[in-house]
Amino acid sequence: MYGSRSHYSRRLRVLTIQELLDEVLREIRPTEEEIGKALSIYEDIKEAVLKEINIPYPFKIELEGSVAKGTALSGELDLDIFLLIKYPEMGKEWIIKHVVNPLVKTLSSRYRTQLRYASHPYIRVLSSGVEADIVPAYWAATVEEIKTAVDRTPFHTRYIKKSLTESQKDEARLLKKFFKGVGIYGAEIRVQGFSGYLSELLIVKYGDFLNTLRNIGRWRLRQVLTVGDVDEDPKTLRLLFRDHPLIIPDPVDPRRNAAAAVSRRSLAIAIAASTFFLRSPTRKFFFPKPETLPLEALEETLRRSRRRLLLLLYGMRPGTPPDVSWGELRKVSRKVLNMLKEQGYEVIDWSVWSNDEDLAAAAIDIDEESVEREYEVRDGPRIIGQPVVSFISKYLNREDALGPWISQEGIPKVLLARRRSNPVEALKDLGKELSTPDLEVIQVTDSLEEFLSRVDVKDKGKILQWLTEAVVKTPSWLGAVKTSGSDR
Repeated sequence: MYGSRSHYSRRLRVLTIQELLDEVLREIRPTEEEIGKALSIYEDIKEAVLKEINIPYPFKIELEGSVAKGTALSGELDLDIFLLIKYPEMGKEWIIKHVVNPLVKTLSSRYRTQLRYASHPYIRVLSSGVEADIVPAYWAATVEEIKTAVDRTPFHTRYIKKSLTESQKDEARLLKKFFKGVGIYGAEIRVQGFSGYLSELLIVKYGDFLNTLRNIGRWRLRQVLTVGDVDEDPKTLRLLFRDHPLIIPDPVDPRRNAAAAVSRRSLAIAIAASTFFLRSPTRKFFFPKPETLPLEALEETLRRSRRRLLLLLYGMRPGTPPDVSWGELRKVSRKVLNMLKEQGYEVIDWSVWSNDEDLAAAAIDIDEESVEREYEVRDGPRIIGQPVVSFISKYLNREDALGPWISQEGIPKVLLARRRSNPVEALKDLGKELSTPDLEVIQVTDSLEEFLSRVDVKDKGKILQWLTEAVVKTPSWLGAVKTSGSDR
């Protein structure tokens, strides 16, 4: 029957979500003034580059990225200025001599400049709140000609420009802001999430923001999607991209997984956040307000939940690229986790933080009861045979062991006395193993107060915010679901 209550309720719900999205769009869509300012900076830099570059090879300058594609967010109109050079043999030394050095000399007199590194050296220019990256790349006529990953970027820009309608550009903005709000926007190692290009591809695939979220809610681990003209069997793609949680062949270059950066965690967050937003839409998914609790409240929460937070503070080598420091931070944290687990400590969770300049930290959340145990249980091999005999022989005459024995399930086990009953001392035993080429450990503690005393004032706010999420656990986007009825 037309106009039934259920039909009317569903229709009213969609309108409510649409009103919310319209409100969000008004806040995230760049103004004409913002766009004009960014394009003016681009033209100024382009003119300076054209005047300064003197090389015997054809070259051109192109604007890439979200500004070029029309999907940039307000307040985040950073420029990707590509210097495309028709010289296949150009390497790091050649780029520094013929591109970087002359451009830094010219641009530093007008802008604040920084030398950065990715697959090639590039220059970052800062002007009036706008970041502009000047990126040398090979001028490839086809994708088959590309030399490095960065050479693929112009093809991405062209594909998105021809594939998205004007209204879909706003849908891409909504999706980017949503991913940003729930903490999974960006392909860098720090985030391991959804890049801007991947977000745009999802809109190309699903048409709009809400339909994208509906489909994401139905995803599962090792999900395979194809966009555009890519027509490949999912089984073949899963074999090609082994161990990738999400598989979306790049329509520009199907040999590449456009979702390669997405971790299991980011995929799980995307599925959960999409589902909860459709159930309880609120602007907090787009504009989260992370909670920051005082030190005393954090300590009380740890006491009540019978947990202990092990904290490692690192000094960072100046000039270390963020992807390098975050990669090393994750690697050394996993080493710490494995050591703690081997000694019988029950690890509940872990997280890492960095200011991307000179300071980094890791927090390992462990069960307090596992700290109080004097013995740890160590399991042997589950394969019945000689490996079981080898395990028993290894521990049979050890004075620090109770056992070994074979359990009712047929698994050999042994109880080993801990060398260290204090996990902080156990970590300190690792010594130099806690450090990396670019990160030097400067503190290991389980005292929040002691940890914060070594942190500079400029970083304390961000550190406390990070510690609050590490202790309280509920991320701000999920906390938004609890209160969504009051502030749509």
